[in-house]
Amino acid sequence: MNNDTGYLLVVHGSRNSQYQIYLDTLANLTRQALEKKAIKSHLETAYLELSQQSLGQKITEFAHFCHEKGYKQIKILPLFLFSGTHVMEDIPEEGAIALKNTSKIGIDIKILPHLGSEDSVTDLLEQKYQKYPNHTRLLISHGTRLEKGKKEAQLLAQKTSAKLAFWSMNPCYDQTIIHLLESGTKNIAMLPYFLFPGKILKAIALRAEEIKNQYDNVNIQIIDPLGATPELADIIVENLLKQ
Repeated sequence: MNNDTGYLLVVHGSRNSQYQIYLDTLANLTRQALEKKAIKSHLETAYLELSQQSLGQKITEFAHFCHEKGYKQIKILPLFLFSGTHVMEDIPEEGAIALKNTSKIGIDIKILPHLGSEDSVTDLLEQKYQKYPNHTRLLISHGTRLEKGKKEAQLLAQKTSAKLAFWSMNPCYDQTIIHLLESGTKNIAMLPYFLFPGKILKAIALRAEEIKNQYDNVNIQIIDPLGATPELADIIVENLLKQ
């Protein structure tokens, strides 16, 4: 089935070359998931930051390409997990720039709700936690200064029956781990709520191991982040097609 829509997946960006490998893998898995549904379209990825071209320039370039291919619209899916500044301000601003730049070609540009707003992502986290029964659940987020994003993090923790902690703000993850262990908790399943592995996750794992070694008979399991998986690709396709 031919589709009149081009798809652009937007991530924050990173200088780590492994990050691009993860993103390319996820993009390929998403293309395969579209093909399984017999949908012929065009999908690319873009960085919000740390790229030689701005996101507005990338969207403009992508819109012109899709227009030449006969597509009537492009859908932009921010692969962000909470309503932080990037989702609420930066991406819409870049989209507005691209919309102005492409006003003469008549292609529709639609920014979809960010990935983390979908219930299917919550279900995926629940599946990850269920591999560790009888463990106290700990959800670790990067953190955001926007109140809306904080409330989303709190709600996600409630839905998955997890304690909530942050990497960049209070309550900080390491102090939360210490508090749990001091309170008598012996088994912790810790899920870093990030898109891909990276330096932050390595730092979290190292600090968790340091804390663990200070206590007797405790177990701290570190669950993989969302990652470049077929399951996440299916969720992305679900979001692209339903809106």
